[in-house]
Amino acid sequence: MKERIGYLFRIFLFFVISFAIQKPLFMLYNREAAAVSETGLADGLDVIVHGLQLDAATATYFIVYPFILVLLSFFCHIHLRKWTTPYYICVALAISVIFIADTVIYTFWGFKLNSSALLYADNPTAVTNSISGIFVAACVCAIMFTAFLYVVVLRKLTPNRFHPFTRHKAWASIMIPTGLLMFLCIRGGTEESTSNISDAYYSDNEFLNHSAINPIFNTLYSLSKSKDFAHEFHFFTEEEKRRLTNGIFTTESIGDESILNRQRPDILLIIWEGCAGHFVEPTGGDKRITPCLNAIARESVVFTNCHAGSFRTDRGTVCTLNGWLGFPTASIMKTPEKSRTLPSLALSLGEEGYRTDFWYGGDIGFTNMKSYLYESGYEKIYCDQDFPAEDKNYSKWGVPDHVVLDSLAADISRRKDNEQWFTTVLTLSSHEPWDVPYHKMKDKKKNSFAYTDHCVSKLLDKLKQTKAWENLLVIIIPDHGIKEYDGQSGRDYRISHIPMVWTGGAIAGRRTIDTLMGQSDMAATLLGQLHIPHDKFLFSRDIFSSTYKYPSALHTFDNGMTFMDSTGVSTFDNHIQKIVFTSNHCDMRNNDSDFHCNDSIRVRRAQAILQLLYEDMAGR
Repeated sequence: MKERIGYLFRIFLFFVISFAIQKPLFMLYNREAAAVSETGLADGLDVIVHGLQLDAATATYFIVYPFILVLLSFFCHIHLRKWTTPYYICVALAISVIFIADTVIYTFWGFKLNSSALLYADNPTAVTNSISGIFVAACVCAIMFTAFLYVVVLRKLTPNRFHPFTRHKAWASIMIPTGLLMFLCIRGGTEESTSNISDAYYSDNEFLNHSAINPIFNTLYSLSKSKDFAHEFHFFTEEEKRRLTNGIFTTESIGDESILNRQRPDILLIIWEGCAGHFVEPTGGDKRITPCLNAIARESVVFTNCHAGSFRTDRGTVCTLNGWLGFPTASIMKTPEKSRTLPSLALSLGEEGYRTDFWYGGDIGFTNMKSYLYESGYEKIYCDQDFPAEDKNYSKWGVPDHVVLDSLAADISRRKDNEQWFTTVLTLSSHEPWDVPYHKMKDKKKNSFAYTDHCVSKLLDKLKQTKAWENLLVIIIPDHGIKEYDGQSGRDYRISHIPMVWTGGAIAGRRTIDTLMGQSDMAATLLGQLHIPHDKFLFSRDIFSSTYKYPSALHTFDNGMTFMDSTGVSTFDNHIQKIVFTSNHCDMRNNDSDFHCNDSIRVRRAQAILQLLYEDMAGR
């Protein structure tokens, strides 16, 4: 009996210890990226201690199968190593992959491995394009070495066999309590709440909290919570949800204010990879990085208070092209049965006689983009396969921006005068690993944005020399923001601040628009200027319409959201069900009675919006 219990305890303890060891290694590897100057012994011990509950729960999951074999060994002969070795190999590989991937991905994305990251598992270039081949090989070697150690140790801790046991009352008196103890360990105790991510949170330092979270538990937990659109963000009754969202979203354009000098211009939409507000002078950024865009903004219509809907390209693209809000736990682009039901700019403009096409220098199969774009109404798609092979040598992501934008300029110059068109181009060069054929700034990240800035400027200069310019509206908007400095938290609301510029011959004159708005509002605002109905765009608002009475913006990040309105900013982390940042901007004595200056009210409103969003998606 003691041998059986001892075996289970040994492998349980081994799992817990190995999980604990991963934490300081995670901290050491990501310390620079998290901008943590000091993570001493005390921090490492705190992280290990506060992560023990999730480590123990995860370890218990892994000993369920050995526990079942031990139970069977009471009644018959079982060659334990024979039956556990295949299991150990699978477990070792799974743990090793998750450990290494979690450690490496955090450097780039700033959050733990979870279901959001696994959405890109069918296209691993989402990560490998940002790192070198040597680094990938090193990661593979680390995975194999870690898995090998796991298998060796686990086999060493496992006896060959146990002899059947005849005193049934004796084994039941030990194994039943052991099974009950395992159940309680997995559940997290006898309290009403079960084991969850918040059990590892203990500090106001987000990096320490993330370090304490068991990456295996985090991955399994997030998978169990994903794709349940109807219930994932269910906070309020129907009546309370309606009250909190009343007056926020309107789908009607009323008013004659126009920033265009013609009703139906040709449209070029430039989605700029990751161009955050802190890179652009009109939005309070560094004037040295994007001098061309700064100059364009000074003679155009610039929106200085626009905020991205989400934090990744596949999500921000949906916010822009479909006028939809960003999902904190799902990629709608990778869910075609849902994305095909959404309205889109391409579909609306196509119905009005516009020819539609999309340009991208990368892999169009990335994150299911190709089927998404066709379903969204694009008639023609140009991607890396449409360019010479030698043009792909500049970057792992694909064809660099200058090649794509030069080809686009040439194509536009050949278009017929009587042909209306809506063209979208998604840039890619301003992305890790920041490898571009341009050398202006020492900082690689800033240099890549300076490069794309140069490419966009050349494109517009070429278009100004064509007859197309007079009837052209050019909209420049990023797909999402990006961190300003290493260690900046992914839930920092300032990351969401993005520039938007409308330029071209179709612009009536220079203007600066300081109205607070979300990225998703661009779609309805554009359609409103073109006098095209946008009633299907449920979460997009025309900011020039008299119906836009509640300026606000919702930004979502990994299982969390930031909500901004005239009263302030509030950020809510859904992992731990807590407000993690708040800033009130209003005078409490003179506040609008409908929209109170209160952080909890803002968070409740954001929760109600997400509930509305997820319920809508569940019904599609």
